[in-house]
Amino acid sequence: MDTVPGKLPWLRKNPLLNNIHLEKIYGLKLWNTEPILEINSLTSSLSNDTYCIVTTEHKYFARFDNINAHLFSRDRSVEAHLQKLAAEVNLAPQPIFRDIHQGFIISEYIEGDTLKIEQMEHPSTHIKFKKFFQDLYELPTNSFEVLDLEYLVESYFNQLPSSHALYAPIRQRQIRFAPLLKQLSQPQQTNKICHLDLSADNLLFTKNSDLMALDWEYAALSHPYLDLAIFYRNFNLNKETLITLTSHIFMIDWDIFALYLDLSQWLDALWFAIRGNYWKDDSNIKLAKALIQALD
Repeated sequence: MDTVPGKLPWLRKNPLLNNIHLEKIYGLKLWNTEPILEINSLTSSLSNDTYCIVTTEHKYFARFDNINAHLFSRDRSVEAHLQKLAAEVNLAPQPIFRDIHQGFIISEYIEGDTLKIEQMEHPSTHIKFKKFFQDLYELPTNSFEVLDLEYLVESYFNQLPSSHALYAPIRQRQIRFAPLLKQLSQPQQTNKICHLDLSADNLLFTKNSDLMALDWEYAALSHPYLDLAIFYRNFNLNKETLITLTSHIFMIDWDIFALYLDLSQWLDALWFAIRGNYWKDDSNIKLAKALIQALD
């Protein structure tokens, strides 16, 4: 079958495009007033596939859960709610349509440039991040339950065979983080809305020079130290820079923050081990091993 029957006669079958996803996209009433011109595959991950939809009027971003999504305890309704809140203060693309039962979300497609790590040295970037973190941590929290990190970790361990060479080394080091995992899984007054995946690929300077975060699938109510630890490690920051970005919001206790840094590294090791096992990819396995060894 070369086309999606009766739907998209312009679209030749492409191994990167899932025809089931295309049928779901094209079946929406959104396109009654702005017909689709083109759909392009963007990326695929362990849990989802993404597309760019081009219509006669706009571009949209679409993300679909794939067959592995249920394995990783994603709460898509929380994600959609958080992204909508963030979009209201210009921190995220505006969600246009979501169907959590069929596992997809469509958002506005934001034109811009993803953040380059070297840009973190620029004072103008610091100004943008100071506003970004203030707006993020002022989002209302009363509609959300705290992220159950203990449960999430166990769901991740369920995806890594106990016979895997890295299972025991990662599991053994969990003892060190058990009290913090328990604490993070309980309600605290210090909890804030957190993105929890602030990397260069997920941060964008728009054409209007606004700083916006993409990919809110990990976002949750949690402690901002966890959010900032992930951010700190992803950009290889120093203390002075993080102080510059956050001192107008709160003062960081660096002894406590050091434990959050190690926890985020341990979580990364677990995630890379899972990816390496699923994709039979030695580079992910080596990275996981290096992260674990660096904790010693």
